[in-house]
Amino acid sequence: MKVICNFLFYSFLAVLMFSGNAHAESYSEYVKRGNSFYKEGNYGDSVIAYKEAIKVAGKNVNVYYNLGLAYKKLKNYPEALKTFEKFLRLAKKDNKMVSRAKRIIRRIAPAISKPTTSGKLKNYEVWEGWILVNGDVIVPEGVVLKIKPGALVMFSPLSSNYDEKTPYLKKEESDQLCSLIVRGTLIAEGKKGNEILFSNSYENMSTKKIGLWGGIVFEGSKGSVLKNVKIERAKNGVIFSDSPNVVFKNNVFMKNEIGVRLTDSAVETLDDSIFYRNETGISIKSASKAVISNANFTKNSYGIKIYESAKPEIKLSTFNDNSCGIGTYGKAFPKITENTFKNGKFGISLTDNSKALIQDNSFLANKIGIFSVNTSSPRIYGNTFSDNTLSAIKTVDESSAKIDTNTFKGNNVGITKVKTVNILGNTYEDNNEDIKDVD
Repeated sequence: MKVICNFLFYSFLAVLMFSGNAHAESYSEYVKRGNSFYKEGNYGDSVIAYKEAIKVAGKNVNVYYNLGLAYKKLKNYPEALKTFEKFLRLAKKDNKMVSRAKRIIRRIAPAISKPTTSGKLKNYEVWEGWILVNGDVIVPEGVVLKIKPGALVMFSPLSSNYDEKTPYLKKEESDQLCSLIVRGTLIAEGKKGNEILFSNSYENMSTKKIGLWGGIVFEGSKGSVLKNVKIERAKNGVIFSDSPNVVFKNNVFMKNEIGVRLTDSAVETLDDSIFYRNETGISIKSASKAVISNANFTKNSYGIKIYESAKPEIKLSTFNDNSCGIGTYGKAFPKITENTFKNGKFGISLTDNSKALIQDNSFLANKIGIFSVNTSSPRIYGNTFSDNTLSAIKTVDESSAKIDTNTFKGNNVGITKVKTVNILGNTYEDNNEDIKDVD
């Protein structure tokens, strides 16, 4: 009570300082009366007094804080929440009262919020336990959705009773597919051993129909966190659109059509995550400069697909038993360094006008370590190729790859090359054939 009384006292001084001269006396009297009632435990009368003060001088910010405390004492949590949110909207700078108001909102929101399972969130919500989503859920700008560790967020597959317009997605990627669209802030932070699961539910329990849901869309979101979560069976597990800012770490993507999709000029950093049995682990487009590090890609059709003029950096990751570890299309400019590619059909496949830098990677026991076709012109430098069964590097068409200072050991063929390829300074040991020329 002593702390609260101190805040009330300082609030009283602040509102006196900022009140208009014409109403100073009546306004201060109302605040004084409200504070007096509050200290006596007469919270109902304190609400009346504070509301009268607001009528006289509604632009005085701190009286909203006092009113919110009174509503909280009355356990009128909806009004308390609205009043504290009003206080935060009017507050012009951060201070102890602003921080305290935010903490109070976080504590009382779960007491009044029921999960919004279709449509737009109106206020701060906390989700925990089992949540069944049956339509697109939108987190608007300025609103926070927090999901507690261990939550199971299940989306109805192949049906949606509300579809939000998403012009950057094709009709088949959004219509009748439930999605979570984040324009405000999503805090989904599980814990190791107590992760958050996003998945599909059965369409109905009698037929147990299984199908895809839409995914989580970060649309210009700021301050969001996606950490220690598992996302499975989605059309697009996560989409980054309109340059959001999201902390992304220690997540698992399994059996999605696309695990993570980066559009526009997204510059997200994706750390320490696992991509298992997806059609495509990560899809990168439109000049994105994403950084992907310490990831594991296992048994995907494609680990990563890179399109157009995207310039991602892919480093310190493992690609194991994928049909293709990394595939490039169009004028992609990826930087691929210090990764391991093993047991795949293709470690890296480069097409069109790609100008990838491929440096200091290890290619082990793939059918083809690097496949460079069309007019792609990668720089392949300082890599190690061991025990690849067809060819460590294969170039066809008009590829103008530069292949230098690599080590080739125990491969069937070290380099299968066309005339436009430049080769120098490599080391060869125990290959069936070091260099094979093709027309």
